[in-house]
Amino acid sequence: MVDNEKINFFREFFSFKTNKAEGVIVFHRALGIGSWDMFNGGTGGLIGSWLLYFMTSFGGVNPGLAALLISARLVIDMFWAPAVAVISDNFYHFALGRKYGRRRFFLIFAIPTSIAFAAMWIPMAGGLSWLYYLVSFILFDFCLDLVLIPWEAIPAEITSTYTQRNKMGSIRMWASGLAQPLIAFVPTLFMKLLPAEHGMQTSAWALFATACVWGVIGIIFTLFVYFSSWDPILISKEKTELMLRHLDEERKRAKTPARLFLENIANLLLTLRIKTFRKHLVLYFSTFGIIDSFTVIFVIFATISFLPTLTLDPAQAALILATPLLIMTIAYTPFGAWLFNHPKIGPRLLYLIGFGIGILSCITYGIVYFTRGSLSEAQITGLIIFTTCVFTVGRNIIGGLPWVVFPLIPDIDMIIHKEQRAGVFAGAMTFVRKFTNIVFNVVIGAVMGAAG
Repeated sequence: MVDNEKINFFREFFSFKTNKAEGVIVFHRALGIGSWDMFNGGTGGLIGSWLLYFMTSFGGVNPGLAALLISARLVIDMFWAPAVAVISDNFYHFALGRKYGRRRFFLIFAIPTSIAFAAMWIPMAGGLSWLYYLVSFILFDFCLDLVLIPWEAIPAEITSTYTQRNKMGSIRMWASGLAQPLIAFVPTLFMKLLPAEHGMQTSAWALFATACVWGVIGIIFTLFVYFSSWDPILISKEKTELMLRHLDEERKRAKTPARLFLENIANLLLTLRIKTFRKHLVLYFSTFGIIDSFTVIFVIFATISFLPTLTLDPAQAALILATPLLIMTIAYTPFGAWLFNHPKIGPRLLYLIGFGIGILSCITYGIVYFTRGSLSEAQITGLIIFTTCVFTVGRNIIGGLPWVVFPLIPDIDMIIHKEQRAGVFAGAMTFVRKFTNIVFNVVIGAVMGAAG
């Protein structure tokens, strides 16, 4: 029975048929929509792994100030993300929204997003370098949210079928997971090709080159999303006419843009009335708190903490981080999608297993660090690699769960409030993601600054 269920699941997961009216997505379309998270996950991975190192090594900014700059840009972005959700949810009020859809139009902002991302990695030590980095961070986040939040709402809108949403969520998990090792390999390649700065282990321009490459990849994947997705309202004449009548009624009620904005901000707060969503946000915060902390700390931890017994350069540390991620991402994702759907496993057990593995791995890192004086170089290296592999298993288990679960949340809201507000929920998720980044960046920066 279980084998038949598994066969049926994978047959539907890899199906090659699309029915837009019924919300059935062919596999390559689901791949096209979900693949954009390779750009999103890659930018986050490069920022998490290297930005603090880059700013302190090549930007002339001390760790405490660098962490504050990263956090300051996120504070501003926390309030911009919900605004984007409101704009996207109400974009049918504008001619561009009625022509291109309320989500897909915003994909055009992938171009300035890629340019701003590359600008973040220009080495500019001394003077007002901190101000340049702050402005570039804010510009990047503003542009990224204009793409990210509408894109996150697409799966919840184009289909109401659980398996189809799970398919897109699992592919997104695979794309984001694959981005992490790739974004570690690419800087390593440029570090070997470009000469190191005087007195440094690597070149600052290696990270700039990586950002340029990733920016081009982002634009390509955005094209995939555009040609793979559709607006569920605009493909149906009946739904389009219904939407236009609804807009006419709103005009008669004289709802100004300011009033619509305030109403949707209130809707954002109303999302917290749904108990399931509150629990989901707590798990989301915890999941990426662990992942972000590990990503930010690992390169510095592996290259500095074990001196002089163990000497690793940043490129070697990046390879240790990336290799198990690449293997696990390719091997686990399709199987993970089946585990998520299994009646005896599901997301709750997967969360418990993933968090348990993460906590045990962190304890092991601590034991290795505090006993480093009695260990040889080979033993320390072996233990770091082994523990990183184990941590990666837990990371892959929990890393994609929030966004596989997410498309189900707007359905609960639809039952309660009779409205389709996937954009508002996506905005709330992005808000929490930024808040997570702020909290852990400030804590890590303060600890590193105090430690010198």
